[in-house]
Amino acid sequence: VVVCESLLCPQPFRDSLADVLFNHFQIASLLLMPTQVFSLLPLGVETGLVVDCGASETSVIGVYRGQPVLRSLTTTPTGGQSLHRALEARVLEYGRAWVGSKLQALSAVMG
Repeated sequence: VVVCESLLCPQPFRDSLADVLFNHFQIASLLLMPTQVFSLLPLGVETGLVVDCGASETSVIGVYRGQPVLRSLTTTPTGGQSLHRALEARVLEYGRAWVGSKLQALSAVMG
């Protein structure tokens, strides 16, 4: 079984997961692989800069020869939700829609 997990995943969770997989499901082997390393595999490279944009935060980390460089990890509380809100605000502010034969502000149409 291959589990892609965050570098920041707490050790007690990993231990519990392994315990359940080995003892309850009786798996033969387990590989816990950081998603940051796993994301480089389809590219066929072991070294790269990985940008992970999630819903609530974005993280950037360097990976060198298949090993995450923890001291390079940088996170920001800006993620997809923030981007969605910013785009939505711009669309409502500047967007226009045809209502019948009249062009109106999108905020007035949706509002």
